[in-house]
Amino acid sequence: MRNGRFVAPALTLALAAALALAGCGSDTTGTSGSAGSDAVGGGGTGVGGPTWHRDVRPMLGRTCFGCHRSGGIGGFDLDDVETARAMGKTMIAAIDAGRMPPWGAQETAECTPPAPWQHDLRLDPAERDLLADWVDAGGPEGDAASAPAGGSKDADKLAKVDRSLKPVKAYVTSGNKDQFVCFVLDPKFTEDAWVRGIHFRAGDARVAHHALLFVDESGSAAAKAGADGHYPCFGGPGVNGKLIAAWAPGGIPAELPPNAGLPVKKGARLVMQMHYHPLGEEIADQTTVELELHEGRPAWTAVSMLIGNFPGPIGGGGDGLQPGPGDDGKVKFQIPAGATDHVESMIWTVPKFNGVAIGGLRVYGIASHMHYVGKDMRIWLERGQIQGLCDDKTRAALGGCADSKCAGKMGEDLVSCAIAQCGAHVTAASQACQQCLVAASGAGATEMWSLCAPQTETKDATDACLLHTPQWDFNWQRYYFYDAEPDALPAVRTGDRLHMRCVYDNSKGNPGVARALAEQGKDAPVAVSLGEETLDEMCLAAMVLLYPTPPAAP
Repeated sequence: MRNGRFVAPALTLALAAALALAGCGSDTTGTSGSAGSDAVGGGGTGVGGPTWHRDVRPMLGRTCFGCHRSGGIGGFDLDDVETARAMGKTMIAAIDAGRMPPWGAQETAECTPPAPWQHDLRLDPAERDLLADWVDAGGPEGDAASAPAGGSKDADKLAKVDRSLKPVKAYVTSGNKDQFVCFVLDPKFTEDAWVRGIHFRAGDARVAHHALLFVDESGSAAAKAGADGHYPCFGGPGVNGKLIAAWAPGGIPAELPPNAGLPVKKGARLVMQMHYHPLGEEIADQTTVELELHEGRPAWTAVSMLIGNFPGPIGGGGDGLQPGPGDDGKVKFQIPAGATDHVESMIWTVPKFNGVAIGGLRVYGIASHMHYVGKDMRIWLERGQIQGLCDDKTRAALGGCADSKCAGKMGEDLVSCAIAQCGAHVTAASQACQQCLVAASGAGATEMWSLCAPQTETKDATDACLLHTPQWDFNWQRYYFYDAEPDALPAVRTGDRLHMRCVYDNSKGNPGVARALAEQGKDAPVAVSLGEETLDEMCLAAMVLLYPTPPAAP
């Protein structure tokens, strides 16, 4: 985090970042809930009811097998019908309590996300009832031939693997305390590259709890790693780097839309932060990272942003850490010992980039981040008023002329054509409008008008809610990606205000706090401030944004 401040010198947005993100689940597909022919199986009889092969196994494959499989981190194998039958009532109780499958993003009275989520692990009510019916019937197996055609798709592979990166040597876990280790990986990029897909292959899924991947353009991580190629790290990579991927056992590849890529400079190193959950014995792990590269220059550029961790107010516009309980006249981030519902809030107003107001960054992925004291986090946008962009009259006149006379042109060609063919309309536009159009011209004429349109409406904050994780759990963090085309993703515009509300439970009633105190030999909670250690805290919004790729430099 490097003091946790947001850094955005340009749209390339170099970040000093650390974020623990994880998930559990595979994208195994199959039908469930379908009534069919009579079925009789071991453990019970189902006449027209759900059976293991036809209904239950495909459903558990989508939601549970990622962790609960032989040799997995879940501790037992739900791909075994006898185990699934024995664990049936336990599964129903965990589902009803919201503990499983682990999925923090929720639709609440305070938050309706703007689009569905990709790879949502949650069971819908009909699936939950189907599982309960199967358990109540004694867990009939049915006929193996009734399994859905194809069974599952090949969800744990990238379309192609252009780089396969493995640590210099395996790391041996031991003891019973969680360990955080950073490995330096060299993709050997001899020219600037665009990464579209990233996948992790665990060396030993019994101890590999989750992983994060950062880009280190400076190469300074190599010096920290030494000959062994790794070094200890908790809060983040310990170097200025931008987060580009996260993984947990069973996780499927992280992929951008087909026409998008994340730029990585030639010579850059990657830093993989592994979170290990040792089992009391020595177990070696050598997790591999696979990369899929985008061929050529993509239409959309992806960028990671981490926003938050503000230690106090910023400037005079009301941004940064907000006044909270116990501040005593001075705004400060501190969670008192024993507090169970302590709230810290932060605000960040989207600035201009390179001095130009922008109206079309798209939010593709979103995540909340706190540590063990965290309890509940909500992230939302308060729509602002953009001043000085292209008003409707200018857009109609200049846009109509350019669309007609400069069709198909992009970048400098589009700008030159508009000046030559639509000079009167260009002269009539404000300077800010002209600047925005030049900055956005790489997107093409149609997209350019969307990027530079004024945002005039002011919406209620909950109307632009991006994410709510009301049952925060440090052990089950992940990015949540919207299931929508880039043009339909929620836009972030200059002048919008990003709100982060973090709720904390700093009591021994919080299992995470109790565990962290025990590991540090402490008997009672202590006051908690911002920081990167186990009993420090954070309040961060992580976003993967897309924006139209500008034309290549001549």
